[in-house]
Amino acid sequence: MSRQIIKQPNKLYAIYDTVYDELIYKDITIKEYIKIKIKEESLRIKRDINEIAEKLNKGEKPYYQFTLTYKEALKMEKEAHGK
Repeated sequence: MSRQIIKQPNKLYAIYDTVYDELIYKDITIKEYIKIKIKEESLRIKRDINEIAEKLNKGEKPYYQFTLTYKEALKMEKEAHGK
């Protein structure tokens, strides 16, 4: 989603969504928008991590051909660091 931060005449900010062509927030401060973005990103990160864990629990490969088993990761670590 593409968004633009726009300064309003009242010195506050609006957030314009360029996909839907609408103002999704009005009369907010930058600190408020930072809190909104942190919450959104937190939800996205949780969703992504849960999706990976769900695939692993099903025996699927979330990283396609690059998915390592624990044993393979230990072996690669030992090869890279000698321990």
